[in-house]
Amino acid sequence: TEKGGTLSLNSQKINVELPAVFREPVMLDTFTGQVSWGLLTDTDPIEFNFNNIAFANDHAAGVIYGSYRSVPDGPDRIDLSGHLTRADARHVGRYVPTMVSQPVRDWLDKSIVAGELSDVRLHLKGNVAEFPFNHNEHGVFQINAKASGVVLDYLPGWPIIENISADLLFHGSRMEIIASHANIFGASLHKVKLQLADMTESDTVLKIEGAATGATREFIRFIEKSSLGSHANGLVDGVSAMGDGELLLKLDIPLHRPDDIKLVGSYQFLDNQID
Repeated sequence: TEKGGTLSLNSQKINVELPAVFREPVMLDTFTGQVSWGLLTDTDPIEFNFNNIAFANDHAAGVIYGSYRSVPDGPDRIDLSGHLTRADARHVGRYVPTMVSQPVRDWLDKSIVAGELSDVRLHLKGNVAEFPFNHNEHGVFQINAKASGVVLDYLPGWPIIENISADLLFHGSRMEIIASHANIFGASLHKVKLQLADMTESDTVLKIEGAATGATREFIRFIEKSSLGSHANGLVDGVSAMGDGELLLKLDIPLHRPDDIKLVGSYQFLDNQID
């Protein structure tokens, strides 16, 4: 009626266009659930309730539920929760909100080569006009996920990071990846943290820090295979080593000018023989 209603959904091969949220249409293989809405008078807010909206495609599967309130001459408010049982990490860049800057989109599209996300939790609550609620106590935008088997090509020309097991967090416009395990060549990485402080800024900087342990010959190989080799002035040419070591590294990468990187680190040799 003019006071409210209910829409039951049981759709296949559906195309969802939300240009204010996603940069391109979302194709879904299945889309089911129930949406209800209602109002008392013409001046009252219209409230939409989403009940167990389930969806799936090749990229992800999950459910969302919550409410959206549209207020005449006032701010719209949303309170939405969601849970994804699976997601393909390669397509994260396709589903980040439109407010994310182009350099960050490009980095997400190109850098995540492989990986799976599980137990993805979404919470979105607050005044829609203030999204993504940076430094705002009156709104929440948060996504938590477990990542496994991730391969990250974080910087062109540098060795990729493989076998990443990590926690992924989006909070406001900040992104963090905290890895409990990863590998570069034969070296084992730990205490690794990747952070984008503000994904909406075109001049945002990707910060990477962590520690790695392994055979010294693997770290020499890392220098040779990365752009560090051009700055080493032949230091590692012809060097062979036996023994292990530990690398502590911090790397700042401006995504809009990735050649202008800053690197600080140290390497500890542990009982090595070096020729």
